[in-house]
Amino acid sequence: MKIEGHTDNAPIRTAHFPSNWELSASRAAEVARMLVTAGFPGEKLSIEGFAQYRPKIPNDSPQSRAVNRRIETVYQRGSVRKNMIDILRR
Repeated sequence: MKIEGHTDNAPIRTAHFPSNWELSASRAAEVARMLVTAGFPGEKLSIEGFAQYRPKIPNDSPQSRAVNRRIETVYQRGSVRKNMIDILRR
């Protein structure tokens, strides 16, 4: 399963997140950590950070920017889906 992190187009520059790239990758990594802690096999996970470059909708309002700050999961194989359902049922 691939976990994709996204941000809105508001620039960020902090010591921890020098750019939206780091922020989006960190969001994805945190979800991956939570899944592994819950028992999902880590060898079946990957993460990607897309920063602001794949918005769902235009970043033209606070509500739209909130929609674009998200995590998406992409199932790549049927067996991964079964593992995820088992974890969510716990």
